[in-house]
Amino acid sequence: MILSKNFTQIATITLCLVVITTLLNSPSRASSIASKAKNVLVTAPKYNSSHFTVDAINKIVSARSNDEIVSIKFLISNTGSKILTLEVAGTSCGCTSAKLLSLQLKPGENEDFEVSVQTIGFADKNESVRLFTNDPENPQITLSVNVKMPKIAVPDPTNIELHAWQGQSYRQTMFLLMTKGVSIQKISLKLPFLHVKLLQSQLDSDPISQLYEISVSNDAPVGLFKDKIIFKLSSSSEQKLVVPVTGIIQSNIEITPNQLFLNEVLPGVVLNKTITARSHDKRSFQIQKVVCDNLQISTKIDSQKYASTHTIFITIHGDKIKNRFIDDTLTIVLSTGESLKLPIIGMVAN
Repeated sequence: MILSKNFTQIATITLCLVVITTLLNSPSRASSIASKAKNVLVTAPKYNSSHFTVDAINKIVSARSNDEIVSIKFLISNTGSKILTLEVAGTSCGCTSAKLLSLQLKPGENEDFEVSVQTIGFADKNESVRLFTNDPENPQITLSVNVKMPKIAVPDPTNIELHAWQGQSYRQTMFLLMTKGVSIQKISLKLPFLHVKLLQSQLDSDPISQLYEISVSNDAPVGLFKDKIIFKLSSSSEQKLVVPVTGIIQSNIEITPNQLFLNEVLPGVVLNKTITARSHDKRSFQIQKVVCDNLQISTKIDSQKYASTHTIFITIHGDKIKNRFIDDTLTIVLSTGESLKLPIIGMVAN
C-alpha cells in the first residue's frame, strides 16, 4: 500500500516536470494556454447576483420636425449570474414613453430597450425613464434622452389661433425665419376652409425672413377646429416645420343666458324663464321649434316672423320632474338649419 502511494506521487511529479519542460521549450504554446485561461476568467460570472449593464446612460437623438415622435434604443445586458428583472417606474413627462414596461434577462442575455419622445415646440428636450431593478448594486436606474430640435426654421408666433363669427372670414399673419440656403418646398393643410398665403419674402437676408397670412374663409362651419400647417423644407435631412392651428367659429346667433341654472326646484312650484336669441350681424332669422330632451316644459316664442332678435318664454313645472338631479338640454331649431343647444342644470328639493 505504501509503495503504491509513493509510486503515484513519483508519477505525478514526473508529469509536472514534463509539462513545465514542454512549456519552457515552446513559448507560443504557453501563450496559447494562458490566453485560453484568460478567456475563461473573463466569461465567468463576476457577480453572485443579477447585474445591470447598459451601453450608455445618456443618449442624444436629433429630431427632424418640431412635431414628431423620435425613438432611441438602449442596449441592456445582464452580466450577473442570476435573472435580471427590470420595471419602468416612471417617465419625466407625458411626452416620454417606453416600448416595454417590464423586462427579464437571463445571465449573459441582452435586449434593446426603446424610449420614445414626442417633440413639441422648438427648444431642445431632456427627458428620462426611471427603472427599478433587482440588481443589489443598481436598484434604480435613470436612462436619459437628449432631443436636439431643428433650428433651420422658426415661426413667430409658434401656433395660430383663429376666431370668427359664422359667415365671416378672419386672418392672422406669421413671420418665418429660416437659415440661409433653406427654402419651402411644399405647404399643406387638411381643412378646406383654412388657407396660407405668402405676403412677403426677403431671400437676401440672413436669416431669411418671410411673412405669411393664415386665414379662415367665410364658409367655415360652426364649432371648434384644429389643424396643422406643414412646411416641407429643402434640406438634406428632409426636415419639416409644423405650426398648430386652432380656433372656433361662433354661431351668428347668440343665446342669452348660455345655460339655465335652476338651483333647487320645489315640488309643485312653477318656474318661468326667459331666453333671448340675437343675431350678431343683425340678420333676420326665424325660430322653428324649441324642444327639451327629458323635462316636460312649456315654451312660447314671441313671434314666428323673421327678426334679428327673438324672446323665448319657458315654463317648468316642478311636480313633473322625476329625477333628483336635473341635467338636460334645450334645443332651439333655427330657419338657418342650425340647432342651438342650451344646458339646463339644477336639482329638486326634498
